[in-house]
Amino acid sequence: MRANELSHGYMRLLVLAALLTTAACGGRDKDDATDTAGTPAAATGDTGAMGGAMGDTAAAAAAGPMSDANIVSLISMSNSEEIGDSKVAQTKATNANVKAFANDMVKDHQTLQGQVDKLGTKANITAQEPATASAEKQRMEQEMTQLQNTAKGADFDRTYIEDQISDHQKTLDNLQRLQTDAQNAELKSLIEKTIPKVQQHLQRAKDIQGKMASA
Repeated sequence: MRANELSHGYMRLLVLAALLTTAACGGRDKDDATDTAGTPAAATGDTGAMGGAMGDTAAAAAAGPMSDANIVSLISMSNSEEIGDSKVAQTKATNANVKAFANDMVKDHQTLQGQVDKLGTKANITAQEPATASAEKQRMEQEMTQLQNTAKGADFDRTYIEDQISDHQKTLDNLQRLQTDAQNAELKSLIEKTIPKVQQHLQRAKDIQGKMASA
């Protein structure tokens, strides 16, 4: 009888130990899951995005002065963006001033690109994208997508003009910097002649924005 009681007691201890072990493991698993889930996915993404942004900034800083090949590439990218965005505006703009502006942007930037292509051929300068080109292309694609997804009408007119102000300011800042980087005399001269034109585009876009705001 005593042996049976001891045996049963021993079995109860084994069962209790097993239950305690299971509970402990389950608690650790839950804690582990909580720790994993408790780390927001956005935190990892933010770190990556910040790293990418810092990388672009570092790359731009490390790149130093742009070569003539880089300059030709940047100007061509800018022209491509203005022409592409403005062709969308030609079909979706409803404000007469905005539509006229879009028509002129297509014409003026096509003319400028023709001059860049002619100079590149004459001076044997083949466009070469700078290290920061991928980030700039991504921004351009996002802007184009936004324009394409904005309904025709006043909202589109405002969005397009806002983009044009931002884009031309960026182009103006770049040209003023690239003017000192350019080595080829004709390229430097082309940039010098282009800067006043871009300034006119920028001021015109601001004027149109002001008129739409007061209408």
